[in-house]
Amino acid sequence: MYTSVIKADKSNARRTALIYLFVSIFCAVFGAVYEIFSHGVYSAFMVFAFVFPLIGGTLPFLLLYIAERSREKTLNSRSYFRLYPAIPARSFYHCGIIALTLGSILTGILDIYGTTNKLLTLYWFLGAALLLAGLSIHLLSLLFNKRGRRTY
Repeated sequence: MYTSVIKADKSNARRTALIYLFVSIFCAVFGAVYEIFSHGVYSAFMVFAFVFPLIGGTLPFLLLYIAERSREKTLNSRSYFRLYPAIPARSFYHCGIIALTLGSILTGILDIYGTTNKLLTLYWFLGAALLLAGLSIHLLSLLFNKRGRRTY
């Protein structure tokens, strides 16, 4: 039973890290192509839109994958503590990354176009709030052992 849970968490973390890596590459290519056709006008928000999925998505889930791989080798036969976040924590976290990435792209588009919009600040606040909510849910679940410790 332990091995199946660990392998599922490990493969989910690897798959999520790869998806975020592909999203980062897509955002970088999208920003490059968009700025090629922007007639020499550049926006830092558009250039660095790939950073949110790369640093916020690929890096944490890659670290979770590495942690699950090392944990698989040193598994205690009595109990197992899961590091992989629960579904609500992951959902809030993913939505936060999406909001920050889209906010960066839309801000870049409007910067290149030469205008601004006050509603774009909503993306930054909402993205940060969703990220914090996801991290808080995960940390609270680890702290209070609602989902973490399993004994068989």
